[in-house]
Amino acid sequence: MKNILIEEYISLIIKWGEFQENHFTKKSNMLVPKIQTIRDQIKENIHNYTDELLFLLNHENDYVKVEIASILLESHTKEAVDSLKSISSKRGLVSAYAMLTLRAWEKENKN
Repeated sequence: MKNILIEEYISLIIKWGEFQENHFTKKSNMLVPKIQTIRDQIKENIHNYTDELLFLLNHENDYVKVEIASILLESHTKEAVDSLKSISSKRGLVSAYAMLTLRAWEKENKN
């Protein structure tokens, strides 16, 4: 059974990615607060969503994969990093998004 919170999150991410690709910055920016709120809710209770999140690393939409990987970086580092590296090797905005996500995480976790 799919989780309603995850479904809403995925739907918002797909819309956000479409807006990004079509340079609708205002529209994409309007989605960010809701996306961040749901991301925070998922991260707070990640143990309830782990299996579904890992499954979503194989989603057909690369924006979804990047977002899910960013959530899983702390708990499932190898899977998340592999996903981000794979997407960052592609062309387009989503590859830059994946690369920036990975670089930010690496910078935060440099010891």
